[in-house]
Amino acid sequence: MEPVKTNETTTPVNPLFPVMGIGSLLYALLYTICLYHNPSGISYPFYIGGTCLFFCFFRMKSSLADSSCAGNVAMQSISCKGNYNRILTPMTIFDLSSLMLLALSVCFTDSSYLILLGKTLIFFLLLHLFLCSFYEDRHWDIFTYVWAMIKTVFSSLAFLARPFTDLTAYVKSRRNIQTSHTDNRRVLSIVIGLTVALLALPVILLLLGSADAVFANLFQDAWNVFEGIMIHGDILTILVMFLFGFFLSYCLLCRLQTPNLKEAPSCQKEDPVIAITFTSIFSVIYVLFCVIQIVYLFAGLGTLPENYTYASYARAGFFQLVFVCLINLVSVLLCIRLFRPHRILQLLLSVVSLCTFVMIASSAYRMLLYISVYHLTVLRVFVLWSLLVISFLMVGTLILIYKPDFPFVRYGIIVVTVLFLLYSFSRPDYRIARYNISHAAKDDYALTYLCQLSADAAPVILEEFPEESDDPDDYYLSNLRQEYVDYLSDCTSDLSIRSFNFSRWKAKKLLGN
Repeated sequence: MEPVKTNETTTPVNPLFPVMGIGSLLYALLYTICLYHNPSGISYPFYIGGTCLFFCFFRMKSSLADSSCAGNVAMQSISCKGNYNRILTPMTIFDLSSLMLLALSVCFTDSSYLILLGKTLIFFLLLHLFLCSFYEDRHWDIFTYVWAMIKTVFSSLAFLARPFTDLTAYVKSRRNIQTSHTDNRRVLSIVIGLTVALLALPVILLLLGSADAVFANLFQDAWNVFEGIMIHGDILTILVMFLFGFFLSYCLLCRLQTPNLKEAPSCQKEDPVIAITFTSIFSVIYVLFCVIQIVYLFAGLGTLPENYTYASYARAGFFQLVFVCLINLVSVLLCIRLFRPHRILQLLLSVVSLCTFVMIASSAYRMLLYISVYHLTVLRVFVLWSLLVISFLMVGTLILIYKPDFPFVRYGIIVVTVLFLLYSFSRPDYRIARYNISHAAKDDYALTYLCQLSADAAPVILEEFPEESDDPDDYYLSNLRQEYVDYLSDCTSDLSIRSFNFSRWKAKKLLGN
């Protein structure tokens, strides 16, 4: 009787496991050291720089075979760069440069909303860098890109078990090496041992440090370099951050290593008569609205409704207009994607786009009227910047109507990134404080609002508001100054090597003087 043969299914060996495994461990260590209780310190640019370097190294090491593209029947119009040898293209160079500038902007400001916006833009730029490095994306439209980003992020969760299966397959494959390759096995053993040590050592050190104060003191000075990440510190938070950084890196690299993204379900171009019908109705309404804006708002020739001042009239419809501008932007892009080209449709979309420019001008003019009476706030300045961004995007949309191969996504990424960098490094809080102090009365709410600004406004507020004064008119301002000084004292109390922030450092120097 012949023995029964069993068919064992073995997991294929990941040839990049050493790069991905050890690299992800080092990345997790960098992530934890740089970002532990430190959202906007000078270590943040080092974290982003390390992320970019690690990705570029992985991209150079990952040579995707031609068969992985050709054999993937499920792929539709999104093609991978399996034999693409140029790692650095003009667009990836722009992404890498912008990422570093955005990371620097984070540690140059104390403004929480600028930090949040900067990190959000960094997230999307990283996704764009990943996708344009592995896929031929030149002809993707905005909807294809949104679909690809969503798919990349959420499908990465399917690879949570890959570190363990890859390690098992890698070890099993090395066990089958012939005995003549003892040197290679020795190197492999050292690599595996180092991997296990890197995984276990942080946890062991933290636990031993918590158990014995003398042992903890041996490492006290080293940990102080990293601003109090002490061995008896928040063990659970550090451990969670380390594991999150590791799995984030490894799962995303596995996702990029498997370039099988499918395009969003493709739809056949529809009859343009549908779009012509509703865009013609919109165009008539928009033209009528724009005429009213020119007559009543810009020229001031008409009569406003009763109980309306120009400031209240400007404030009443501002946010609605901004929302309509965004709707028009998306609507034009959808019409270009969903309907077959037609000259009448192109003309109507051009009318909608041109009317959108009038609406943008109306929104900006309304806001400027409102600012002339009630002065500046962070939201008002941000909205003006948003209108500038929308206007540039509408220019790209207008080009796209007549030139379908125009790279609108790349144009939009460049526009948003450059305009945000200019906005962030211009220190809007500083400008707001300077403007309000120059234009507002001493008892105006606009001056009270300044105490809510970040440390970016410290040079103006500490210079212009009196420290102590016997003048009753200055008493209110001196109280506001003291409130702001208390805030600065709190936010600048801890500026270590990791958490150093240029804006807070400058404010601390002003407080010292």
